[in-house]
Amino acid sequence: MNSKLKILKKRLYELRYVSSASSLLHWDSNVYIPKNGVSSRAITNSLIDEICHKKLLKLDDGHILTELVQDLPKLSLEDAAIVREAFRNFDRSRKFPSSFIKRLSQLSTKAHHVWKEARDKKDFSIYSDILEEMVSMQKEAVDLLGYEDHPYNALIDDYEPGMTVSKLDNMFNGLKEFLVPFIRKVTSKDISWEYVIDGKFPISKQIKLNEDVLSVLGYDFSSGRLDVSTHPFTIDIAPYDVRITTRYSKKDLLYALYSSIHEGGHGIYGQGIPVEYFGVGIGHGASLGIHESQSRMYENLLGRSMSFINLLHKYILKYFPDFNKSPEDLYKIVNHVSLGYIRTESDEVTYNLHIILRYEIEKDLICGNINVKNLPEVWNAKMKEYLGVQVPSDDLGVLQDVHWSSGNFGYFPTYSIGNIYSAQIYNTMLKDIPELKGNISSDTLKSMKSWLYENIHKYGRIYPAEDLITRVTGEGMNPMYFNKYIEDKYTSLYELN
Repeated sequence: MNSKLKILKKRLYELRYVSSASSLLHWDSNVYIPKNGVSSRAITNSLIDEICHKKLLKLDDGHILTELVQDLPKLSLEDAAIVREAFRNFDRSRKFPSSFIKRLSQLSTKAHHVWKEARDKKDFSIYSDILEEMVSMQKEAVDLLGYEDHPYNALIDDYEPGMTVSKLDNMFNGLKEFLVPFIRKVTSKDISWEYVIDGKFPISKQIKLNEDVLSVLGYDFSSGRLDVSTHPFTIDIAPYDVRITTRYSKKDLLYALYSSIHEGGHGIYGQGIPVEYFGVGIGHGASLGIHESQSRMYENLLGRSMSFINLLHKYILKYFPDFNKSPEDLYKIVNHVSLGYIRTESDEVTYNLHIILRYEIEKDLICGNINVKNLPEVWNAKMKEYLGVQVPSDDLGVLQDVHWSSGNFGYFPTYSIGNIYSAQIYNTMLKDIPELKGNISSDTLKSMKSWLYENIHKYGRIYPAEDLITRVTGEGMNPMYFNKYIEDKYTSLYELN
């Protein structure tokens, strides 16, 4: 092995295992930490983040990394990806002083718990000041990183490398042109079915149901766990340790079930990336958009299909034998289109409008076109314009997402990118596994997991997202497949013809 490459891999290995401690603390901060432990945890997190930042900057000690970049054409595909990703992370990180990393880490730990309090009390004013600090730090980050064409490009590039405001605006404008009139057609249609599940579903039984469903989908509980958090998430902590969370409602078992399936899609992807990639910088999904494509695929294209509902219904009856909905009823319930407030509870037709709203707000915050204190009224006005709903309280509006408290500006667009990728990938996969449209069995789901592993998961971050989607589907990102999937499915379901 190239001696410089050997040294780089050793440094990357140490960096990744130290950062896994940070991941574990982040998981604990969202799942188990007592309220009074938050302040001290913020200090611990900031110190570990500072250590990771310093280790990242040391990747180029002796100019090893910059010299390896010059040798990229001579390296194998795998080694070239390791060097490419290492340099990308190094190049971004060296633009941030350690003091900035420390301040951001402390702020995000505190902001998360202020957000939780504000959300519980339905009062944005509790959160406003600390969010203003976070926005200020994001603007500072943009200035440190530098950018071309638009300041938001510096932020989106962290989650979806190569994506730009120009590309996003074009994609979102096209989605709005299709979705807004189509949603009006769907929601103006009179329907005869009930679309609410309202009963008594003990959480202890729901947990077992969720675990069974996740297991049949392919999530490995010997390499992960399912816990409860205010906002569901997935986190890769270490090899054989990819954890997911959900949240429950005693009245509606679908509330947790589809959240778990969504996070399970992320978890299956994380568990499918080769273990040997973990310590060398390519043991992640190709991008957040590709990662989201896996969760949205399991949740929606598979999870809300009639074929899967037939299987899901049997699992529900196992734990709730008095469940009085037929598979056909359940299919209509999980695919009901409604003009709701909450992104994570929205249907697959309206979902992208929630993302577009957040994307537009983020851009305006970074450009200084919106004052943080005015966010509730800006948010509510956009909800009225795009979805025709009047937001009754802050917890159902501007306070519903955790991302801003974590400093994840530029993250939201990856959800819509994931929707588009998911339809494109699923369309290709159906050609190889047509049984997904028939009576789905555990064997069918194993075939799906194997197909995703062979085509996506096993490559980790070897290929950039656009290269990967082209390898898998034969073309770059194309929203046509998502639009056709939505139009065909809901035209039939709602009898629009």
